Amino acid sequence: MDRIPTKISFVVSIIIAILLSLSPILLLFEHHGWSDILDKIVLFLTAFLIAVSNIFLQSRIQSKAITLRKLILYTVLFNFTLFGINVLVRTPFWIVIPFHKPPLFLFVAIDWVRHIIIALVSYWIVSLFNKNAQQVGYEIKLNKLENQNLQLQLKNLTAQLQPHFFFNSLNVLSELVHIDVKKSDDYIQHLSNIFRYVLSSQETSIILLTDEINFIKSYLFLLNIRFENAVRIEYNLSEEENYAIPSLCSLIVLENIVKHNNINNITISISISNNDSLSIGNSKNKKMKFEVESLGLGLANIDKKCQLLLRRGIKIKETKDMFEVEIPLNKLG
Repeated sequence: MDRIPTKISFVVSIIIAILLSLSPILLLFEHHGWSDILDKIVLFLTAFLIAVSNIFLQSRIQSKAITLRKLILYTVLFNFTLFGINVLVRTPFWIVIPFHKPPLFLFVAIDWVRHIIIALVSYWIVSLFNKNAQQVGYEIKLNKLENQNLQLQLKNLTAQLQPHFFFNSLNVLSELVHIDVKKSDDYIQHLSNIFRYVLSSQETSIILLTDEINFIKSYLFLLNIRFENAVRIEYNLSEEENYAIPSLCSLIVLENIVKHNNINNITISISISNNDSLSIGNSKNKKMKFEVESLGLGLANIDKKCQLLLRRGIKIKETKDMFEVEIPLNKLG
């Protein structure tokens, strides 16, 4: 378990000391001899030191795997020692207090009750801190495991897409080199960009949006060559250098478009929306159901990934004529 930071220990101890010394300090308005003032200063300082010591002790012993019996034993012995020191320090002031002096044992009893309250409050504060730190640690580990699992699922999904995509791309290239050498050079360049993107994205969770846009442009360039300019592409981008995006998400969305639509005079729009999202939309030209080999959990997986990384999920908007996916962005700076 983590130990309570020193600053927090001091602040909490000051608050405890003020609360437990407040009532006696208010009596100074009626009795304010030098011995009274000195006694209340010593009262505050001892309460503060007792609180700091108890928080330090509890932070130390609760961070170790010890039995409840040992915890109680250490706490009792430690506080008996502190109380003895406290009584020795304050007794001279109790003796010289002039007004309505009660018996000495009453001073001792009041201080003992105050001491027990400090010890119990210190134990409770440290236990609460440790419980909260442990819960946060569990959540961090759980999120890390979920993220690793989701990244693995996306890698597997991408691995399933890659052979199909690259096989089609190589088929197109083999025909293109005999028809248009210049265009085939451009095609190879864009294909290498996609290779680079896929390989680098599998090693990182979030990438720059500028890199993602370059990938999208390369992907759509290849798509238009493959389908002989049957795809109309619209870009509405601004300030893309100010954003980052969860990796591999746009690849899944674009493959989803190809998988579920007849690529014949459809429009694909790429834009940055007002709610800090990358919007990828397409006009519908649905394939028949028996033609579609479903991507399964593709969109569900990227939604989980965005939730884990950015605490925001994807948004899907669908009308009779359009289908749109909004992928959340992380604003840089």
